[in-house]
Amino acid sequence: MLANFFDKSKPVNFILIAALFCFAFFIAVVPVFLSEIATGKFLLESIGLFLFFSFLFFLFNFILAKNNLTFDNSYAFLFFVLFLCFFPTVFQFTKPVYVTVFLLFFLRKIYSLESFTSSIQKLFDAGFWLGIAVLIEPSAIVFVALLYAAIYNYHKINIQRTFVPIVGFCTPLIVYVGACLYSDISLDFSRFVTPFETMDTSMFEGVSFRYSFIFVSVFVGVAILVKTPKALAVSNAFKKSWLLVVFNLVLSIFLMLWSTDKSETAVIYFVFPVAIILANGMEALPKKWVKELFIYGLFLGAIGSRFL
Repeated sequence: MLANFFDKSKPVNFILIAALFCFAFFIAVVPVFLSEIATGKFLLESIGLFLFFSFLFFLFNFILAKNNLTFDNSYAFLFFVLFLCFFPTVFQFTKPVYVTVFLLFFLRKIYSLESFTSSIQKLFDAGFWLGIAVLIEPSAIVFVALLYAAIYNYHKINIQRTFVPIVGFCTPLIVYVGACLYSDISLDFSRFVTPFETMDTSMFEGVSFRYSFIFVSVFVGVAILVKTPKALAVSNAFKKSWLLVVFNLVLSIFLMLWSTDKSETAVIYFVFPVAIILANGMEALPKKWVKELFIYGLFLGAIGSRFL
């Protein structure tokens, strides 16, 4: 039933997913709301937080629509919201959340390299957005690997394509250094040269987080195993994009473990690749009843995580 419903991309599907998003936000914010005794300040913060994550959701929607990373269905949007249901602590204004926005802008340019139109401009923009992300979170530098993997995947590597992203990457860094010098603000370069000194796994100490992470990881693993053989069996643009999405997931693991923000909100780095991988896994499942089990399993898992 649910598999048939979300198998098509229709306005009613989007409305239902939007309602689920509002519910996920509600159950995450209400406990804090009660503890703050409904102060006016918290109400304003909640409204701002809701608008911010709504923007994040629509940005994700835009990237999918422009780059054909899934078939014409609503699975990716559904799994994006279910991911937030598994990890409601991400509904905060934290460094990982800000970094995710700029990484999404970066990923928009990366996956659009499938088209040869304005490829040099896209490479500059990708480097630029990644540069801003690195200013906020130095460990985001790992996504340089995704950038050059995309160049190799979609185009031939040459001198121009090698150095244009570097120019784009350095532009916000130069502006930042110039602004600090002009404002007489001391520069701390150590945080840029030693971003991988400490790997932190303390976020897994929480029972609910550990359960949610393992549960989602199992489903992601199944999706990769089901979809990868079918993606590699054909030689088309999606095959290249699929390999990049899986590599994107691997880099997100590195970013979460070496993030300078040691809170559970760092799991938001996974939201983009996880939603796309789960959606493609759903599309590759052979039987309708298996798809139903897949969706119901994730729904029940998200509900179960709230009782731990």
